Amino acid sequence: MIEFLKIIFTKPIELLKWLTNHHPGQLFPTPSTRKDIQRIPIDDNSYLEVFWKILEFGTGPAVSLFINKEEILRIDCSGPGTGHLHAAFFLPWEGEVRLFLPEKTCSLQIERAVFEITHNWNYYHSRVANASVRSVRLNVNKIEDAAKIAGQKMHVLLDTVPELKEKT
Repeated sequence: MIEFLKIIFTKPIELLKWLTNHHPGQLFPTPSTRKDIQRIPIDDNSYLEVFWKILEFGTGPAVSLFINKEEILRIDCSGPGTGHLHAAFFLPWEGEVRLFLPEKTCSLQIERAVFEITHNWNYYHSRVANASVRSVRLNVNKIEDAAKIAGQKMHVLLDTVPELKEKT
């Protein structure tokens, strides 16, 4: 309860945006850092985006899950100590904005990304602030198929983008 009150008083605009579903559709919007975006449809209102990016914090392929044009999960596969995920949980947060991955290589982090999307998508989906996003029902088989395709595309990026080759 105290944490909730801290958010109300320290970040009222962010809280209002989350509660009224007027926050941006991306987790930490940085579209200019996303290179070679490839969209993989799941259903009419959901898709994955595979891309790569070079940031000071890390370089590597990434994948995002969008439902109703809202990014609910992004997994950045940037190698040892920097691979991580972002999730759109119900309220704005204080402190760390990443959940780090234990896998030590980009290749293993890509496999983890496929696993997270295939097996844990509903965990992230059920914690999104936007009720219209939470109400969307996705076909599990289509999610699995899209996740496998995303993993393949991420491996291709890892193998073909010169800036990423040393990250395998």
